[in-house]
Amino acid sequence: MDAIEQEFVPVLVYNNKPNDERGHDVELLELYHEPAWNNPVVRFFAPDGREIVARADGVYAADALAERMQAALLAAKRPVPGYLTLAREELAGEPLERAVFAMSCFWRGEGVLGSLAGVRSTRAGWLDGHEVVEVEYAPERIPFADLLELARTEGCAQRVWVEPGKRLDAARVTLGADARELEAAPRPAQADDHEYYLRASPYALLPLTPLQRVRVNARLGSSGEAVDWLSPSQRVLLERVQKKSDGLRDLQPPLDVSELWRYRAELEKRLGD
Repeated sequence: MDAIEQEFVPVLVYNNKPNDERGHDVELLELYHEPAWNNPVVRFFAPDGREIVARADGVYAADALAERMQAALLAAKRPVPGYLTLAREELAGEPLERAVFAMSCFWRGEGVLGSLAGVRSTRAGWLDGHEVVEVEYAPERIPFADLLELARTEGCAQRVWVEPGKRLDAARVTLGADARELEAAPRPAQADDHEYYLRASPYALLPLTPLQRVRVNARLGSSGEAVDWLSPSQRVLLERVQKKSDGLRDLQPPLDVSELWRYRAELEKRLGD
């Protein structure tokens, strides 16, 4: 919704209403050659009326809409905001795989691995006496070989556990005996150790999606500018939270995306008190 409002000028044209003093829907349908009855259609035009991306109907799902919005911005040679990039990735529904990496500190491990494009989630834990980070990643975006090499370069692959198959074979070529078969899930770390950098900041009170949480935590871990991953309305909320954080410490954002709207309403109510 933020991207629709901030990056475009949204216009709704009804396909089943006659012209009246409030609008000229029929004329617009004729101008753009739209049938009177059809599935939902989302079209993108430049200010001069030129169509930016090809017409498509039946655009019901959020992932399809986000994909077309990104394509329209690129076709118009405009930057795609970071929060829309994350939304597009999070909604893609790509198959995910797991790998567990051992390092000297899982706080830093979540910060390093969570910054990688294609990594969808990180979870601090313990496995075989090691501090580890369990990673879910999309191999179509970041192949396992690349993920392993980047983790090694940053000192976050002292040992790795993966499920049996070609990933494990590849890991053994690189790490030898330090590549192990993943037979059981790591024991979760204490809640305060998961997403450590995020939890210690005002960002922790924002209604963030799971992938936003991963990226914001990683950016804060590297002392970077995490606000780049926020939508415009989230940035406004952050400013308000920073002014009143002491009175909000009992709030806990839900991890369930479907509950974020409810939490956001409660947060805004508290900020207004």
